Amino acid sequence: MPAACVEAAELAQTVTSALSDVADAAAALDARRLQESLDVVQQIRPEIEATASECRDLAADARIITLDPTGTPTPTNSASATPAG
Repeated sequence: MPAACVEAAELAQTVTSALSDVADAAAALDARRLQESLDVVQQIRPEIEATASECRDLAADARIITLDPTGTPTPTNSASATPAG
């Protein structure tokens, strides 16, 4: 798995945790904790967007191996691959 995808997943976990804290702080009417949690989300948002975009680009460029009618492996771009039918 590309490093950008791993990083995007880790950042998503961080956001999920921060949003859980936001919900808890809001329920407790804890304004300081709510602001701190929202600050975490805002601080990592650009990085999340960048790594997610990089991961999507890598996925679009990923190459897959298909077998031609003779059974020979043939690399094809996933975007242009057509399902066998």
